[in-house]
Amino acid sequence: MVAKVKYVAEPNNGLSGILGFGSDTALPRFSESMYLHEESAGLTPSVAVKFLRDGMKSANILAQPSFKNSGSWNFMKEPFKTRVEMFDPDVDKIEVATIERKLLGGANNPYSIAVRESFEYT
Repeated sequence: MVAKVKYVAEPNNGLSGILGFGSDTALPRFSESMYLHEESAGLTPSVAVKFLRDGMKSANILAQPSFKNSGSWNFMKEPFKTRVEMFDPDVDKIEVATIERKLLGGANNPYSIAVRESFEYT
C-alpha cells in the first residue's frame, strides 16, 4: 500500500527542516520484510516513509519492530523503531551469515537508522 501523508510538526518546537516545519510531501510504505510461505508463523512488518525535499534527493526513514518474525498476523502488534535488537551470533547463525552480512555491505551499523540528515532540510 502506498499513500500520500502529511507530517505535522509541533508548533514552535525550536527545530529546523521537516522536524521544525512539517511536510505535506511524504509517501509511506507498509510491507512484509520476509518471504511468507506455508509454514510462516506471522509477519515481519516494516514501514518506510519517503520525504520529498526541495532541490535534493528524497530522504527515507525505515522502521520495524524487529528483524525477527513477530509470531502474529497483526501488522501493528509491536511498536515500530528505527533501532532494532541485534541478532544473537550464538542463536541466529543463519541470520548473521546472511541478513547481517548483506546489511553490513551498505552500513556500518545495520541495526540503527540515522534520521537527523533526513530532517535537516525541507
